[in-house]
Amino acid sequence: GRINYEMGTAILNGLGFSPCELAQISRIVIAACGSSMHAGMVAEYYFEDIGIRNAVVDFRQIEFTHIMENVVYNELRKQGYTVDVGSVESFKRDENGKLQRRNLEIDFVVNRHDERLYIQSAFALPDKEKIDQEQASLLNVNDGFRKLIIVGDRYRSGYNEEGILMMSLSDFLLGKENKE
Repeated sequence: GRINYEMGTAILNGLGFSPCELAQISRIVIAACGSSMHAGMVAEYYFEDIGIRNAVVDFRQIEFTHIMENVVYNELRKQGYTVDVGSVESFKRDENGKLQRRNLEIDFVVNRHDERLYIQSAFALPDKEKIDQEQASLLNVNDGFRKLIIVGDRYRSGYNEEGILMMSLSDFLLGKENKE
């Protein structure tokens, strides 16, 4: 897409949305937009109505991971949070000892008044490798705000050894993260 500064409009003809479909999108956040590469790496979009999302993709994509993220986003907005996508740098030495830099995505960085939460959304955590992957970005955030991983399948809620609150999607939707 392109921005027409003179008209004050965005031209999104490549997306194929009708004006009605675009009207249903409440917010598009682009973070780290110093270059097109950075903007594309952390941009996300969510629909307020999952049915409209399904109509836009013509019911071709039934990806539970994306639908779950959309449900979490909608719940966070309903709870009054501003919702952004985050990115944090991580440094790790490779097998040759060379320092490698990686940008790790944080699914949701949410704020409400003086409260901030860092949230990862994972449909399933079948093994330690997946758990490590989901918490890697959260462990690289060096502040005292709460960190949360929301899991789509059944999961016993509680804090792990790293101080991250692990919670099932159903507990999150029932508001149990505020009682922890």
